[in-house]
Amino acid sequence: MTAITQHHKQQLKRPKYKKIFIDTQAEHELAQKVIRARINSGLSQKTIAKKMGITLSSLLRVESGSYRTSINTLIKCAIATDTVLLISFESLEHSTEEFDD
Repeated sequence: MTAITQHHKQQLKRPKYKKIFIDTQAEHELAQKVIRARINSGLSQKTIAKKMGITLSSLLRVESGSYRTSINTLIKCAIATDTVLLISFESLEHSTEEFDD
């Protein structure tokens, strides 16, 4: 286990840290998935925004991870990238595995 992972697991015991981590993790994870879907589809940001019926600046906010994306926007992204939108819930312990080497 890396020092970062150990530190993160320790910090998760603090309610305020845990809340912030959970609140922001979803946006960043969604942003990564939207970017990955766009890249895998071979579409530019401008093209996918047009296909989704949103502005380029709206797409940039979604891809930044600092915006709470609506389910409707995610559905539009799935349609534009010819992918399927899947939503799941996972144990918080599994979320720390991304830090392991």
